[in-house]
Parts: sequence; structure tokens; C-alpha cells
Amino acid sequence: YSARICIQEARRNAGREWDNLEVMAVDVEIDGLTEAPIYELCANLIALGLTVPIYSAQWFWMGKLGNPQWPWLREHKLWNAYYDADPDLDFTRVPYGPWTMADLIGEQFKGTTHVAGVDIDLDIFDLDYFTGGEDMGKLADHLKEPVPGYVVDGKPLTLGKILEQLWWGIAV
Repeated sequence: YSARICIQEARRNAGREWDNLEVMAVDVEIDGLTEAPIYELCANLIALGLTVPIYSAQWFWMGKLGNPQWPWLREHKLWNAYYDADPDLDFTRVPYGPWTMADLIGEQFKGTTHVAGVDIDLDIFDLDYFTGGEDMGKLADHLKEPVPGYVVDGKPLTLGKILEQLWWGIAV
């Protein structure tokens, strides 16, 4: 679809919330996509004053697009799709495109899931991306740090493991 039609549909779906949006991700997961329509949509959304990350998955980016490294992509952060049902950051295990861990704003770790009577996708996001704070790369480093005084089976417990247990405790 053209950028005009994509934006029309986004406006229609957002309804009266459209004017409150600051970020609009471009979902790059459709067979046959090429650089031109992706670039056009990103440029048009930026012209409307939105911040525009790219949403995609390694299997699609590499397998369907051939792992493009288009220079203009460096202006866009990445929202990674990696469905392993684990709320961790897997991007460093399967990097793609021109992005680094510092470019990651979030990861969808599970698709449509029924939670509290509603169907939602499960994601972990770097809230600092939306508020101008630290990047996800720094967060990933912090998650690997041992928490002083906490040891399980003779191994230091990391903040990431504690948060993972807390997350599953809340989500279940």
C-alpha cells in the first residue's frame, strides 16, 4: 500500500487518539516489500512530527529482505519480534540490519495471548526511549549484573533473573 493509504488507515484506527501520538512504528513483515515503500512511509510519518521506529523480526529481515543495511535505517530504532515466550532481550543472539543493542526499544516475546479477558501481544519496552533516558543496551548490561547478597545454587543472582521471576509471577 502507498504511504498515504497506510497513514489514512492508521488515523482511522487511532481515532481521536491520533493527535496524541508521538511514536508510530512501521511494521516491516510483508512479503514483497522493498526499500522504497518502507522509506516513503517512514519519511511521511516523520513529516507529520512522529518518531518512527521499525518493527520487524530477524527471520523476516534476513530471510525475506536479505538483511538490508540501508543507511537511512540508522535514523530509526528497532522494535524486535522474537517469540520465545521469555521477557528477555534476545537481539544480541540474533542481530540483523544495521542496528545494535543500543538501537533496540523493545521486544515482542509472545504473540496474541489471552490475559484478563483481553487478547494482547506481550512485549518488553525500554520506557526511557519514550522519555529520553538510557538506551536498551545499557539496560541489558544492568540486567546481567549480580545483585549483592543474593546467591542461588552457589551462583550470584542477576537483576534480570529477579525481574523475570517477578514478571511471570505477575503475568500468571
